[in-house]
Amino acid sequence: QCLWGAASFLFEGLSFMSLKKVYGKLEKVQKGLTHLEKYFSMFAMAFIIVINIYGVSSRYIFNQPVLYIQELTILIGVWLFFIGIGLFFKVKSDIMVEVLVKYFPRRLRLINDLFVDLLILLFVIILAWQTTKYIPILRGQSESHALSFALELPDEIFFYPIGLGAISIFLTMFHSLVGRLIEFRSKWKQGLLHGGDGGES
Repeated sequence: QCLWGAASFLFEGLSFMSLKKVYGKLEKVQKGLTHLEKYFSMFAMAFIIVINIYGVSSRYIFNQPVLYIQELTILIGVWLFFIGIGLFFKVKSDIMVEVLVKYFPRRLRLINDLFVDLLILLFVIILAWQTTKYIPILRGQSESHALSFALELPDEIFFYPIGLGAISIFLTMFHSLVGRLIEFRSKWKQGLLHGGDGGES
């Protein structure tokens, strides 16, 4: 009852128009990021395939192995993985197990949805914050003293995609949270959450 009272107070105090404006701006950002992440993912996958074909050909056909192929594959693979996670959250923005949730009372589903979104937001904030420890420029250092073996690239280049992926997921979940607040506030105003606590609505 305490949680429901807090949620009721929140929905009563929220400005519907301000939420709609925020949601509209986030929607534009989401669409732009989705296109960018899709193109990057396709390019990264194609690039990995091409450089590995080149690496295999150099080693077994021309007998001239290229040392940096494996390292470059790992680097691009790391970027592809974490950027891809951000894209996955956009395509599957409602990641949840609904086997039990769909049978929850309306009020409990409301609290559950908000809690899940907030929990994911908290996780990606911590992830992005922890990533800054491995990026020298964000620690006030001008350059990295650790370089990769073959390409001699600064090690932090392997950590950038983690932070970028976390930011992408944060924007996706914040967009989802605002959308839920708009939906729930609308239902609240219509009185759909005041009465019966049946399963499906």
